[in-house]
Amino acid sequence: MQPSILIVGAGIGGLTAALALQRAGHRPLVVEASTELGEAGAGLTVAPNGSRILEHLGLGDLIRTKACIPRRGAMLHYQTDEELVSTLRGQTLIDRYGAPYCQLHRADLHDALRAAVETRDASCIRTGYALTGHKQRGGKVIATFTNQSPIEADLLIGADGIHSAVRTQLFGEERA
Repeated sequence: MQPSILIVGAGIGGLTAALALQRAGHRPLVVEASTELGEAGAGLTVAPNGSRILEHLGLGDLIRTKACIPRRGAMLHYQTDEELVSTLRGQTLIDRYGAPYCQLHRADLHDALRAAVETRDASCIRTGYALTGHKQRGGKVIATFTNQSPIEADLLIGADGIHSAVRTQLFGEERA
């Protein structure tokens, strides 16, 4: 019997973990504190090692249709606009690393991950699960939530962001 896996957080990290686990034959459960899924923020940069993983997870079409693959990058002096560093990107990095350096909107990546996860298991993601705590009992972890029943699992993955309730409970309050 496979272990039960609970992922706390349905952002980019939690959904990526869920999709990777699904592709490896597991059926994780993803819980999210928010009552609606959505990704806030603007764009993000994905280095070749990350875009290779997205391709491996079946999201290569996202990169081909939604991402910008810049030919080069540069750092400019903040006062004079003098070019301090120039870096080739584009085909140079694809040739070198086998995958592109790209930029895409966070919402596009989040939407693609969510769709891929839900295609494999429509009941995988549950919203409105604000974690209040977790404890180990025997070989299991019990996660408790505000206004929801506790969930028992073999493994808990904390992917609940910069203000992680999982991390805080394990290691205490930390400054980001």
